[in-house]
Amino acid sequence: MHKNQVYRIMLDEFEETQGSYLDLSPLNKLSAEDLGDSAFMLKLLREFLEIEILDFIKEPAKSDVKFFETYIQEDKGGWDCLKYASNSVRNDKLFFLRLIEKIGYYQCLFYANETVRLDNEVTEAVFNLLSDDLNAIQYCSLSARSRYDLIRRAVNHNGLNLQFASDKLKLDKLIVKEAVSKSPKALEFASDAIQNDI
Repeated sequence: MHKNQVYRIMLDEFEETQGSYLDLSPLNKLSAEDLGDSAFMLKLLREFLEIEILDFIKEPAKSDVKFFETYIQEDKGGWDCLKYASNSVRNDKLFFLRLIEKIGYYQCLFYANETVRLDNEVTEAVFNLLSDDLNAIQYCSLSARSRYDLIRRAVNHNGLNLQFASDKLKLDKLIVKEAVSKSPKALEFASDAIQNDI
């Protein structure tokens, strides 16, 4: 079945249900070539606003950095689409740097490969976001997560940020007390020595 026919079927059914239900089964009738067409997949996402469409994505769209970047910019936070991306996208440091520096989406690093997450340029870009969002501490380098002043501010912002502190700072009673005062669950991230301190 031609991709335009599938699109029309989906659109008609979607309009019939007044946008309350989207039947994705017509996508099973498409060729791998159609499901790998970045422009077509982007058209479906724009029309139906349903990320599960990406369950059907194939190459070369799966490795098309521009496709993912466009979708993320348009969706204003749809970085969860990266779970459908290929390893070549997840290894693309420049792609993640653009998302962090231009849009401020450090959360996209959840889907990046470890070499990208640990890269100095990437961790520096995340560090630069800390003044706007202290939850970004989780994606900072170990040296940043070892800074007393930074971790203290981060746990005052959100007690659960204690889990991202260096082991040394998880031993610091003042930091742990401040984290627990913000969120009692933070105690589970304190060092064993503090947890065992009656």
